[in-house]
Amino acid sequence: MIITVDGLDGAGKSTLAKNLAKSLDFKYIEKPLYKLLGVENPTGKLYDDIVKLQDIIYNKTNSDLLKSWFTGMSLLYLKEEMGNENLIIDRGLLSAYVFNGNNKSLPVFDFLLELGIWFDVGIFLTVSQNERISRMSKRKDSDDDVHNDKIINLNYKSVQEFLKLHPELPVIIINTDNKTPDDILKEALFKLKEIKKDLKVHKKTR
Repeated sequence: MIITVDGLDGAGKSTLAKNLAKSLDFKYIEKPLYKLLGVENPTGKLYDDIVKLQDIIYNKTNSDLLKSWFTGMSLLYLKEEMGNENLIIDRGLLSAYVFNGNNKSLPVFDFLLELGIWFDVGIFLTVSQNERISRMSKRKDSDDDVHNDKIINLNYKSVQEFLKLHPELPVIIINTDNKTPDDILKEALFKLKEIKKDLKVHKKTR
């Protein structure tokens, strides 16, 4: 089974993804692109080259179409090469759509869905704007994100529109305001079991 965890920065996405992986004894995939290109550690020339490539694609082009294909390629790799494993993917298709989704790039996302890139279940976390900024400001590595207008001004409108176009998708939406990581984990596990009756929790996260 493959579960994706998506949401805006500050929603608690990565924390939930890691906790789910521990609770379900699934493999945690933080950066699909790094899996595609064989990066094991965030050091060395290969890592530096990939960071440069990401900067070119995401920051130095204005093509949402190109950015969507680039992101989709790494998710397609996971499907083709690791599709039979139990995975928790930190940032899936919905995160990509938050950043790059629009009428021009929509055909790319529709095609990725046809290829099965939605996987088994998607979890999307929401949070109020004030709370997400507060959480981001407390991160050790928060400086760039908190002062990045594109990240700060992201909202849920595009995702809501995308999900209306695809009501068939199994998606769980969880608001994380005033909830602890443990609260969010329990809610996610409960809702996952409602969708996947055979889901088994192997470990408890502390």
